[in-house]
Amino acid sequence: MSGKPGFYRSYIALAAILAYRIVNFGADDGTVAPAVDGSKFLVGTTQIVGADDAGDQVDICRDGLPEVQYGGVVAKGDPLTSDADGKAIKAVEGNYIIGYAEVDGVEDDIGLYFASPDKI
Repeated sequence: MSGKPGFYRSYIALAAILAYRIVNFGADDGTVAPAVDGSKFLVGTTQIVGADDAGDQVDICRDGLPEVQYGGVVAKGDPLTSDADGKAIKAVEGNYIIGYAEVDGVEDDIGLYFASPDKI
């Protein structure tokens, strides 16, 4: 874990998951998979440590002000969903969101977000 305040839960990764990426629930209880869009509930994000392989344990931050890697231009206050690589992008109506950007950023920046999973 990165040591940032927040609630973390360990899951079993169904695939490799990079650091600062968004995840979805897997089909089985206690599992997560890399998010590939905003069509499914977004559970949380990895932090400084991801998962190297399927079957690895991975800590997922579920609340607070965690960090996420941006997949494009993001402005503070934007609702964030996942792109095809599990990076945070501005959500559109109908997307599940992980929360709201706390800082402006561009593609590949690591930025804080207010964790507030929902659907817009």
